[in-house]
Amino acid sequence: MAPKLPVFTICLAVAGCSDSSRFSFDHASTGFCVPHAYVIEAPLWLTHDVASDNGGFAFRGCGKSDVAGCLLPPELVAGTVGPRRDARGSRWADFPAGSTYHDVVTRALARHEYTAFPDPQGGHGQILSIREASGGSAAVMYWRTAADNPPSLHPGDELLARCKGVNAQRSASGAEVAFGCSRTVQLPDAAIDYDFFSGTITAAFVEDLDSRVISAVGKWRCP
Repeated sequence: MAPKLPVFTICLAVAGCSDSSRFSFDHASTGFCVPHAYVIEAPLWLTHDVASDNGGFAFRGCGKSDVAGCLLPPELVAGTVGPRRDARGSRWADFPAGSTYHDVVTRALARHEYTAFPDPQGGHGQILSIREASGGSAAVMYWRTAADNPPSLHPGDELLARCKGVNAQRSASGAEVAFGCSRTVQLPDAAIDYDFFSGTITAAFVEDLDSRVISAVGKWRCP
């Protein structure tokens, strides 16, 4: 029996694939043929790394790429694509009572250690900005939730972004402008974790950025 070739070797043997590496993982509907210029080892600053043995891959954004006509959003720093099972949770229900993050957020709400501002495109909803300090580092989590008073989180509420800091100046709508942010997107057959430089954290901004990241990654799907 002939030895089984790794997927990237097979890719090199296929016409039109010589300038890319092919990645595939369980339950993905297609493989991903990613141009070499984008492929990197999972960077240390990503809060979730895709393991090399699960078929996932890491990619860099336009700000760190020499690719002409780069289609990735300019806000993007880097990201990973891999199986859905490896993705971080993005709903409050994904953080069960007793978990470290659930306890940190619950305490912050009880102590009123948060900022709440209306979501400009969210109807009666609001964005909760919750500071987290653990393990000697600090972060800010942004949750989209109903406009409860006092604020509370419900099982379906979404974690919009986790950021390293917040600029002193707010947007005209009152939303916070954060920097050093990360975000998780669940696709039907894969998950994308990506980091972006900065942005005004609203549902509309995050949804628009998601759509552009998903569109770019979708162009790497193999024929």
